[in-house]
Amino acid sequence: MLWQLILIGHSVVTLNGPWRFHVGDDPRWADPSFDDSHWEMVDMTPPPGARDPDVGLPGYVPGWGASGVAWYRLHVTISDPANDTLALSGPPDVDDGYDLYVNGAHFGHAGAPYSIQPRYFVLPALQSATIAIRVWAAPGDDGGIHIAPAIGEINAVRDQHALQWSRTLWGYIVDGIEPLAFVLLAVLAMALRQSWMATALLLSAILRVDQVTFYWGQFETARFAETLHTIIVPLIIGAWIMAWRAWFGVRRPSIILVGVIVALMYATSWARILAALVMLAMIVGGRRQWLAAIAAVLASIGLFAPELSALHIPGIWFPFGVGVSRTQYAYAAFDLVLFVLLVWTTFTSLRATSHSTS
Repeated sequence: MLWQLILIGHSVVTLNGPWRFHVGDDPRWADPSFDDSHWEMVDMTPPPGARDPDVGLPGYVPGWGASGVAWYRLHVTISDPANDTLALSGPPDVDDGYDLYVNGAHFGHAGAPYSIQPRYFVLPALQSATIAIRVWAAPGDDGGIHIAPAIGEINAVRDQHALQWSRTLWGYIVDGIEPLAFVLLAVLAMALRQSWMATALLLSAILRVDQVTFYWGQFETARFAETLHTIIVPLIIGAWIMAWRAWFGVRRPSIILVGVIVALMYATSWARILAALVMLAMIVGGRRQWLAAIAAVLASIGLFAPELSALHIPGIWFPFGVGVSRTQYAYAAFDLVLFVLLVWTTFTSLRATSHSTS
């Protein structure tokens, strides 16, 4: 059995390992006396500057690349001359959830069926510990621990926990602001009798609100969020096609064809490509309105994010160490451009009405 010496001061020690790792599931693997010497060894030391691809938490490493259940085990000897109260910071990035055991005792759970969030666990006085983490991932996810847990003096762990939460909050702050902008823009669109545009904006606001509630809260399950996304995204794309059809004054596609495209999007991802091509054709073939065309392109960047990522177009950047996605940038610019477009159109319409009555 391999033991590691951990020296504790008023600090936090990241538990990069190497950890013992094994795919499968057996409750006996939480027992500190279990012999894990035949298990694979996994080093969680991240490359310099590695960040998670979502909000930018530092220390990111790949998972084991498969779904299912697996266990990580680490044996540590703790030297704490000050006899501080210790805490363990759980891994803040795991696909999709974990259970934590220390010396065989179950300390807590995080993640699935809800989003994974930073957590820490107060430890009893101890000089050695066997830390066992049971993780599980849904089909299609890159299972495993992506950021190593850490152990340390409780105040230092709390500070790290607060920093992790700060990054998580700031990483989705744009998603919290965008729905308000979408609702205000929907009101302007309705004032111009652009009902399809207002519908698309309100549906988009619902989707962005869901992004925030899922990652900030612990009351919406991953299955609900995925189901909502599956249902609402084709409706948003269909509504935007109709919105730009009305705005650019084109006769095609017909509402029947748009309905068929929306229905196909529930059955095959190729229908999204068809929807993108229809959107592009309207932008190119419609009346020459460069401001509206810019707004349509920016909206499409958000709508067709998976397709752009498949073309290896960068999807996230980390200004000030916080992840901001391509979609967030696009929608922020879209809000501004569409606001100018709607206000200018309203002003032009009012001026024309004034001239006609004078």
